Amino acid sequence: MSSIEATIYSASDSVIKRFTLKSPGDLHFHHEMFNGTRHFDLSPQLAELQEQCLSENRQKYSLFCSYVKFGETQQERADFSVLIQRLD
Repeated sequence: MSSIEATIYSASDSVIKRFTLKSPGDLHFHHEMFNGTRHFDLSPQLAELQEQCLSENRQKYSLFCSYVKFGETQQERADFSVLIQRLD
């Protein structure tokens, strides 16, 4: 897994995090939201890269958080794009 790099981009396409995958724990990206921490799992994206022998794979993810503020239900949304690519 050490020859695969992941880059996580914000909705505005700025780099949030770039790292080399070293362990299965690296496949979970955690993001702090108003009502707690949310996460998404990169395992299916990595599996697709490996099974289809791709050099890179880019996918979009969205995280949601609902909470009540002043008696009204609010929903927070965070969008991300993740590029996983082989380094060799």
